[in-house]
Amino acid sequence: MKGDRGKYIDLKRLAENLGSLREQANLSIMGLEVVIGFSSDHLRQLENENNTVYPNTSTLSAFATLYDVTIDDLLKKKDVKLGSNLTLLNNFFTKHTLNDEYKFDKNSLPSFIKKHVLTLPQMIEGIRVSEIMKLFPDRNLNSKELSRELNRLYIKGIIDKFDKTGKGSVFFYRLKK
Repeated sequence: MKGDRGKYIDLKRLAENLGSLREQANLSIMGLEVVIGFSSDHLRQLENENNTVYPNTSTLSAFATLYDVTIDDLLKKKDVKLGSNLTLLNNFFTKHTLNDEYKFDKNSLPSFIKKHVLTLPQMIEGIRVSEIMKLFPDRNLNSKELSRELNRLYIKGIIDKFDKTGKGSVFFYRLKK
């Protein structure tokens, strides 16, 4: 986005930083929605690396305050870390101690896929959902949910999705080349 001073916002960097800070803060999208007051759809869009929506200053300020970082950190810094004055965040978790749905789940399906599925050697050539499920029988994976999450990664441009049969019913997923 070109502002009055001719500066551009790197939306990909912003998305990476917002996602990373949310995970560091142990917040789910639902928790972030409650604490910051923006819709979950808007928050997901801002964390999407293919986002084309430019946030306004008040939106950036809300994130900066919550995570105790500067707006410049959000927009420019690589591998930004939470600040030390997390009063708003700490008050939120104190008030919502019993609401686990507000906490980031390191065992969630998206986290599981990033940690275990994307690192599989089979992801180089391509793997089907059914094959992933067989590799992790103890995980009790649901094929529909797994397909949905893999499709989200495809939409984000992280993985490729292709159909060897041409019927559009069984897809293979692989890492982008």
